[in-house]
Amino acid sequence: MSNKPATVDDANVLVEMLDIKARIELHSVSDQHRCLEALMSRVMPFKLMVGPAMVTRNLSIAEAIQMVCEDPTNSPDVIARLAQLGMRVTFAKGKWQLYVVNSPEHHEMRKLFAGTKWAFGGWAMVLRRLPGGEESTQRVGVGFGAAKVTAFYVPQDLLPQNDSEMKLAA
Repeated sequence: MSNKPATVDDANVLVEMLDIKARIELHSVSDQHRCLEALMSRVMPFKLMVGPAMVTRNLSIAEAIQMVCEDPTNSPDVIARLAQLGMRVTFAKGKWQLYVVNSPEHHEMRKLFAGTKWAFGGWAMVLRRLPGGEESTQRVGVGFGAAKVTAFYVPQDLLPQNDSEMKLAA
């Protein structure tokens, strides 16, 4: 015990001695992964061709992205709906990427993040910390103008098992 307050160096020694950083890292989920999970787990209606019929199915964003990655040429309705929602899946330079519009004014994107701490924006900065994360200016779909987007690699678990069998890039 001492009657003088601890210095920053004293605190650092204590943190190192108790291995506090390792404990925090062991139990923490990064903000970018929480944000990604909030986006990927959101369920929305998508129109799909099932045989000769157009049907509406509720799919998570992750399921929709997975459909595009598995068969980009056979998923025009899913691609169009993702664009409406402010997202685009692309395959370039051997990697699948997801573009997400940055604007906190994007109505559909705000709906996707409703009930989360990103409901009023901020998702762009957080998602940019994911692997492959960067800001870019891109069109998210046909009929949409160029907009600021955040691009990052599509999570591995959403990719087709054998990418060499990919039918055609989106």
